[in-house]
Amino acid sequence: MHSFLHNSIMASSVPPSSSPLPLNFNNVIIVCIVLLTTANPVLGYYKSIFSFGDSLADTGNALYAQLDENVSKFPYGETYFRRATGRFSDGRVVLDFIAQAVGLPLLPPYLGTSPKDLQQGANFAVGGATALDAFFFEERKIVLPTNYSLGVQLEWFKQLLPSLCNTSSSTCPPLSFFFFFFLI
Repeated sequence: MHSFLHNSIMASSVPPSSSPLPLNFNNVIIVCIVLLTTANPVLGYYKSIFSFGDSLADTGNALYAQLDENVSKFPYGETYFRRATGRFSDGRVVLDFIAQAVGLPLLPPYLGTSPKDLQQGANFAVGGATALDAFFFEERKIVLPTNYSLGVQLEWFKQLLPSLCNTSSSTCPPLSFFFFFFLI
């Protein structure tokens, strides 16, 4: 029995690849988190994070847009926040870990938040969002639950940008102080 098991394992094993870590989405996210949490020069450098994407990064926009009432109930949010927060997760999303790693507060959703509360960043991501605008899908007679595409999210950011600038000196901080996170 032992030799059969050994031979089965050996026969099904994949030959070693030239890459020590296969390139896939999960590994890229893990590497980013490790780099952000171990790279001390990052702490304090970024003043704001702006996130764009879909349910993988949404921190409550779908809830404010009333797209999915389920994210307002358990199990969403129960393990970390102990209440539903509008995240499509039972705890934090990747963006929350990144914000904490660079020493910034968790990002509020853009919808339902006043611009004065978004100086340290905002999350424009909406569950169900697409990278392509609604017109692309309408032409193909595909019905979407939402029209909060990446283009719409970028327009929201353009509208917010003037409120991030110092109105007394008409200057904006350099974009290098902003951390942009796209997950779609």
